[in-house]
Amino acid sequence: MLTARTVQSLISKGNPCQKSDRIGGKGDGSLYLVVSGRGRAEWYYQWFASGKRRVKLKSTKVKMLDLADARTECVRLAGMVHDGLDPKEELEREEREKKFANTKNSSLGTVRDLFEGRIRDMKRRGVKTWKEDQRSLLKGKFAAINYMDEKMLAKDVSSRLIADVIAITYNRGSISMAGHLRSHFNAAFKYGLKAENDYRIDSRGIVFDLEKNPVSNIPRDKEAFKAAIRVLTDEEIRAFWFMGLDNGVDEKVHSVIKMIMATGGARVKEVVFAEKGEIDMKNGLFCIPKEKTKNGYEHTIPLTSIALEVLSEAKRFQIDDSPYLFPCAIKARRHEQPIDLGSPSQAIGRVCVNLKIEHWTARDIRRSIRTRLRKKKVVGDYLDMFFNHGRGASVGRKHYEHDEFLEIKADVMEAWETCLAEILKGDGDERQVER
Repeated sequence: MLTARTVQSLISKGNPCQKSDRIGGKGDGSLYLVVSGRGRAEWYYQWFASGKRRVKLKSTKVKMLDLADARTECVRLAGMVHDGLDPKEELEREEREKKFANTKNSSLGTVRDLFEGRIRDMKRRGVKTWKEDQRSLLKGKFAAINYMDEKMLAKDVSSRLIADVIAITYNRGSISMAGHLRSHFNAAFKYGLKAENDYRIDSRGIVFDLEKNPVSNIPRDKEAFKAAIRVLTDEEIRAFWFMGLDNGVDEKVHSVIKMIMATGGARVKEVVFAEKGEIDMKNGLFCIPKEKTKNGYEHTIPLTSIALEVLSEAKRFQIDDSPYLFPCAIKARRHEQPIDLGSPSQAIGRVCVNLKIEHWTARDIRRSIRTRLRKKKVVGDYLDMFFNHGRGASVGRKHYEHDEFLEIKADVMEAWETCLAEILKGDGDERQVER
């Protein structure tokens, strides 16, 4: 039988040894002190079952030097053996429950935690549209967080609450924005459901404890995602080109929109995120890498004289420490970010109000150009190549080599340059815009 003094002596000497401290009666097992060196010792419980000796079990619930506590734990484990339980399995179960309890008691995520975590995850994955979600959920004038208690636990957010927040945007007449807000909510709660179990995500010790996605009960409004049909008139294109700066449009944003027009309707993101290295002024090419295109295919756009002129004008906006053609105006961010993705459409909106014309957005430019080229009898497959539409479905993608592919784009671009030049000169006005 061990004593407290004996235990202290054995540990102090540090001679490797194993000493038994038998407790109780037959079948209760034994308590062992295993000394591995000076100041290093551990308690083990050893028992028998079905006539076979079990592996020694390290006791994790007692202090290394406390004999009284070790004996108390030994009695508890012996009770498990008498109840037909495996002490090792029971201790592992207790450890799992303890970890789970600690997790449950750690910082439960709030609505703000959920939204901020979603944005961080988008940045980690290189999703270029993270600013759209950030504006919709956190930082915009009508951001969802403004209509919610940001300290509310994410697990307590109901479908009804989310629907009420979306309804505010919908009742303001912004049907499309309401539909996209629902999508942003949905993505945020999907993130919350997996965040604590995805080893790639830095959850920062935050647990959302979500059982389901509350957005799943809110129907998706198909009207919000209905294909737009707005086609700009010649006069509307000309009005923005020449009158944009007189109607409160920032010079840099004005150049971005002119660039979209001059490149035959390049996507807004492709122009906003365009980098200096993507422009080949010598050969007149705008080379968009596959990482930035919608369909994952590299897209080369032949540059017309009008586009090259716009690019030359835009050089005054460029700075040495930023790779972007149109860097962010905020000095602290300009080396790592371009202008805000929503700036072009916001600027166009102001011009539409000032000139009293029907609202349009930067995305309508692309549709307007394709419509005009179709009227010029340009073959549909050529247009698919020119606009980088689809992924391999068209005849163009299956049957044309790269050089011929680029040659076709150049022919289509030539047709658009002629058309744009006529529009800017004022030939064939369709209607007048109030000045």
